[in-house]
Amino acid sequence: MIINELKFATLLLCVFIAIYILYNGMRMAVLVRWYRSLPDDEQYQSEAIMPGEPTAITGEICVHSQPSSFNKFAESLQSKTAAYLWRITYPGRTNAIDFDKRIPIKQGRRTAHTGIEWGEFTINTERGEVRVNPDWIVDNHICTNLSDVVVSGTNGSFKFRIPTWSSPLLDLTAEVEEWELDEIKSTIKDITVNSTDNHFLETKELREGDTVTVCGTIHNKDGERIIHGADTTPMIISDSGLHDTRKKIRAKITVHALALAFLLFMIRVVLL
Repeated sequence: MIINELKFATLLLCVFIAIYILYNGMRMAVLVRWYRSLPDDEQYQSEAIMPGEPTAITGEICVHSQPSSFNKFAESLQSKTAAYLWRITYPGRTNAIDFDKRIPIKQGRRTAHTGIEWGEFTINTERGEVRVNPDWIVDNHICTNLSDVVVSGTNGSFKFRIPTWSSPLLDLTAEVEEWELDEIKSTIKDITVNSTDNHFLETKELREGDTVTVCGTIHNKDGERIIHGADTTPMIISDSGLHDTRKKIRAKITVHALALAFLLFMIRVVLL
């Protein structure tokens, strides 16, 4: 009886570890594919924008229309917003060091929902304006429309895709703005928790006049140049440059590789 229970416990532990091996393996494979698809330095520095070819452009943002979800909760902002990365958080079980605010320890936060909202905006380059279409970001990440969010007692779920908030392809260094849910309740679909005191909306914004680098593929439509992502060329939106984005992708690949090595070691120990 005891032997059977031990075998069952071992089997459950192996299944649990196997799921995390699959989780880390799939995420690492996606990151490696993204990294290998980035434009090289020659393409990045090229003065010609070739439709259909991988390229990266750098310039200032010009906002033509703000995100449709951009309403009263963001009226305090002074600059036009082209797009914003967001997440709704709740308290985690661990604490973290807050280096930016020089607070030794702060309560860790976990992501319940995340996404990106955008309006119509272009990048002013030396070779003219290029409109940005982030649809590829939505299709290849864990991404929710803010207007579809239901804040409930069930927070998040186990998914293999990379969340937009933590994606290295959305490399934004803007200061994180924090909003109470009462300030945005007209923007989201519903709130079913009894108390919203522990839930917050955090945003990082791209504003008019910000200088960004956007990587992707360019095509012409009705005389307008549009940059978007593709399977062969992931879309990157970065305000710190393509070189820093490469470093951050490599760092995430290393983290997942170390996690895989540890999990495989655990499997070996359990099965011995």
